[in-house]
Amino acid sequence: QGDEGPQGPAGSNGTNGSNGSNGSDGAMYTADKYLFTTSQTYTASGTKINIASQELDGTTGTTISSSRITFNATGTYMIMYNINWQSLYANRSTFGAVVQKNGTTINGSCNLQYFRHSSYGHKSTTSASFVVSASNGNYIEVETFLHSGVANHKVTSTGGDTGAIQIIRLS
Repeated sequence: QGDEGPQGPAGSNGTNGSNGSNGSDGAMYTADKYLFTTSQTYTASGTKINIASQELDGTTGTTISSSRITFNATGTYMIMYNINWQSLYANRSTFGAVVQKNGTTINGSCNLQYFRHSSYGHKSTTSASFVVSASNGNYIEVETFLHSGVANHKVTSTGGDTGAIQIIRLS
């Protein structure tokens, strides 16, 4: 048997496939930021925390009415809040806030602060960050949460920070 013959020339390349469709444009949203009403004393658990004003009017698409923030578009939202508290009770208590969507507590939205014995006038901050899906017309409210002791605390300004809730639409 003889040796193997040489390899033949390469064939032509096939035609290119069609281009893929264009990707969607990414939306960029800027935050809406609301300031909590200061100097208001809360004496019970489950009391809605009032919002004083809107500090930033971004493109997220929310509106306020007293203690309620309403979503004007269906989407996924990042919510971040900080509330500065002052204890008006001179004994131990655990007090803070929780966020509810349409009256139901949002997981991960609760933050409590322990106020120690003889802590009248003591200031502390509660805060949380979480993501929530909302439909057009859904709303959120921040309310007081008493774990133990007596609910006698007020929202206060700490170092010029009055406490705020920021909402930014992610998608």
